[in-house]
Amino acid sequence: MKHLFFVLFLIAACSESAVQTSDTVVIGITASPVTIDLQKATDNMSRGVFVHVYDSPMAYGTNGDIEPALAESWEFINPTTLQLKLREGVEFHNGKIMTADDVAASLNRLRSVPESQTMYENIADVQKVDDHTVNVLLKQIFPSITGYLAHPKAAIYTSEDIAALFLPLQHRVPVSRGQSRIL
Repeated sequence: MKHLFFVLFLIAACSESAVQTSDTVVIGITASPVTIDLQKATDNMSRGVFVHVYDSPMAYGTNGDIEPALAESWEFINPTTLQLKLREGVEFHNGKIMTADDVAASLNRLRSVPESQTMYENIADVQKVDDHTVNVLLKQIFPSITGYLAHPKAAIYTSEDIAALFLPLQHRVPVSRGQSRIL
């Protein structure tokens, strides 16, 4: 399987369209993702593709430590409230600047998505404090929440996209913030 992916990658990378556009890489995959909604993804292909398209508040570093991603810092301001300070000037692929509204809407949505619900059942609410700060209110003391916010399912969407996510996502191009983008 690894060899097939590598061959498809080489073919795509060497194709005429990939050579003509220096900022575009075309990658062939062996199957289509089931969904473009990372918060609903349960299959390996969807997760494998869209983990490169969306970012989470935190990320796992190469040594397994939790590192800043969309959140530049965080602290427990009490045993059941994790405050996230968001990076300023983060731009989604459509040019919109990320705000606390986007982060709160995305993380609050996790509680209602059946495919993510059990992972994030300890979140009572996510509230905007200001444009670059959110409070994650927990139902109980749960220090592992930082690891859960580094998981790809904690993908951050634009708040406008959250409202549209209830439409069939298979027919939409996602607005994202990750290192790659879907055209």
